[in-house]
Amino acid sequence: ITTCVELDDNMICVDETTVFDGYTRINASARVVVEAGDVIKVRWADEESDLDSLELDIEENGAYPVGAWLTPDPVLPNGVYTVTYALNGEVMQETAVEVTGVTPELVDVIACESEPEEGVCTPRTEPFDGAQPLYFVAEFTGTTSSDTLTAQLLRDDAVVTEIDGALSRASTLSIPISFVPDPMLVGGEYTLKIYLNNELAQTLPVTIENPASQVIGVITCREVDENQACTDPAEVFDGEETIYAVTDVVGMTEEDEIGVRWLFGDRELGSLVFPFEQPGSGSVAFHFAPSAPLPSGDYRVEILDDGEAAAMAPFTVESTAPPALTPVRSAQTCREISADYECVDPTTVYGPSDTFYALLQVIDFQAGETITARWLDPDGALIEETPISPETDFSGALYFDLMPDAPFPPGEYAVEIYYGDWLVDRLPFTVAE
Repeated sequence: ITTCVELDDNMICVDETTVFDGYTRINASARVVVEAGDVIKVRWADEESDLDSLELDIEENGAYPVGAWLTPDPVLPNGVYTVTYALNGEVMQETAVEVTGVTPELVDVIACESEPEEGVCTPRTEPFDGAQPLYFVAEFTGTTSSDTLTAQLLRDDAVVTEIDGALSRASTLSIPISFVPDPMLVGGEYTLKIYLNNELAQTLPVTIENPASQVIGVITCREVDENQACTDPAEVFDGEETIYAVTDVVGMTEEDEIGVRWLFGDRELGSLVFPFEQPGSGSVAFHFAPSAPLPSGDYRVEILDDGEAAAMAPFTVESTAPPALTPVRSAQTCREISADYECVDPTTVYGPSDTFYALLQVIDFQAGETITARWLDPDGALIEETPISPETDFSGALYFDLMPDAPFPPGEYAVEIYYGDWLVDRLPFTVAE
């Protein structure tokens, strides 16, 4: 096999050489002796893969030259190439040539409308959204696996983000490049710089617009780090620990307000709204530190965006301490209750046949909640249990009574007042002769 710059009309090599520049066709010629029915196959390959092949079906016996060539499209990268002649499936001869002097080039950089597929994308004509990924395609020629790519996104000559990696061997190569905001790039004018083998190859101006401000979810946590990110997510708390709520925001400006509202049922426990002093995106943490233990139950936290609830997370309190948020403000035993629900004769001593009264003052007693009076005898045994559960929210006075079916024996009695499952007060009283 001979290799050359040119083949004549008889497929014989002219100007033989084994070194090529990568921009001109590589030609090969071999003299073969064949018979009708033979099959000759010529195969071209580089260091990594097969590139091209030619197959000839022989119709007549004879001896003649067979020419073949490998055409740059648009260039052959530097390296060693082989041409192999096979007869009827059996390799008869192989030779190698070298391509040198090719300079890999960056041909173009394209901003993409969406994520490229197999290195192909629809060119973008509008600015990028600062909260969405930025996609580009860089087109190269004459690259090898020893070539490297570095892509930098800069604003005001400062590198915002950077990616790098090795290229592959190819005549033409389309490399997808993507930058994923974390969580947002502030709107403005940026520059994309592409380096090939650490040399600046091309720059591309990039315009990014601020996205519409938005709140992205909320989670409850026990702990947050110095960046206000949640480090210990939780949905169940003990009623005494501090509860954190962490939300991610994007596109916030100085005109936006963000806030939080903590709720137990429909009762608001606390809220906070403030202007967003540091425009941009990131995590924002709020906390609720109970001044006294919270009662067990279902709670929720709402994140407010310009005063409107934008995200919500439920959480549960399983308290092991008495509740602090009880509607019972006072309780006392009385001998009689007036028509205006006032204690006519406060007392802790009754006769065996008296009716026992317990008068309570409650504030913000919610519909569906329950206050229960449990009347206990001197041995602590339950005499009677009476629950009250309002149909609508209620504040004011309410009372419980215990009327004896027969005289009560003398002794020390008590009425226990429960809010839900929690004992909130205990009123001892005496039955005397």
